[in-house]
Amino acid sequence: MKIVISGSSGFLGNETKRAFSKLGYDVFSLVRRKPENEKEFFYNPSKKEIDKKVFDGVSAVINFAGESIYGIWTKSKKERIVSSRVETTRFLSDKINECAKGIIFISASATGFYGYENKKNLDEESPKGKGFLSDVCEMWENEALKAEESARVVIARFGVVLGKSGGMIKKILPLTRLGFFGRIGDGNQYFSWIALEEIPKIIEFLLKNSEVNGAVNCVAPQETKNKDFSESLAKTLGRKEIFVAPAFPFKIFGGEMAKEMALGGAGVIPKKLFESGYKFSFPDLETCLKSIFINN
Repeated sequence: MKIVISGSSGFLGNETKRAFSKLGYDVFSLVRRKPENEKEFFYNPSKKEIDKKVFDGVSAVINFAGESIYGIWTKSKKERIVSSRVETTRFLSDKINECAKGIIFISASATGFYGYENKKNLDEESPKGKGFLSDVCEMWENEALKAEESARVVIARFGVVLGKSGGMIKKILPLTRLGFFGRIGDGNQYFSWIALEEIPKIIEFLLKNSEVNGAVNCVAPQETKNKDFSESLAKTLGRKEIFVAPAFPFKIFGGEMAKEMALGGAGVIPKKLFESGYKFSFPDLETCLKSIFINN
């Protein structure tokens, strides 16, 4: 099976490319620079340029492209977050409709779709929430769905991805090594997450199960809050949770990003994965964090 991945050098894309190559899939990367080998194809969504050989015999396109959401959301940062997702996904959908009838298009999104108002039991039929990330996800997903004209489209709404090589864990790792980790505010904000190592397993499952389409919540089944994460992290590292961050500095200095990502949350459940028979390898935080910090 020939699989083409955009964003393959990123946190999720690199793990998926590595795992799929190991499993024997014929994996190719879309790159914005000059290709360095036969496993890379050039593309430039902003200039609407792509090597047409991308679509020769392709079975699936997996879209992970997007600017990191971590960092202060300045005007220019927010513009990059939006354009890197919406522009790239629009371009891929257009090219799939033009060149690749009958394939599978799996496009990333996020549980940010449901907003930051700390609602629980949110499944794929729950409505869009409020906030910048929710608006971004809606635009992002709408562009991917345009490929339904020619492809089976799956929108993978990922929770916070937990893995040592990047994402949130990499951001907080220096502080955790010094013992500075703990809940934020009262810690009651929902924390919907997924293990990095789970992602290629889910993607492969979605590729093989033709009845699954549309939005799919890619989150672990364990209901988790911010305080649960900090307590589990402390237990895994064999330390006490010694730091509780008050909410007000985040409100003052973190701005919109802190309000949505640190002080808010969404309790998301993987209803479609459950109903279609997916079995989680990392269903709870203890299993996930041990894999990251102890077993690797």
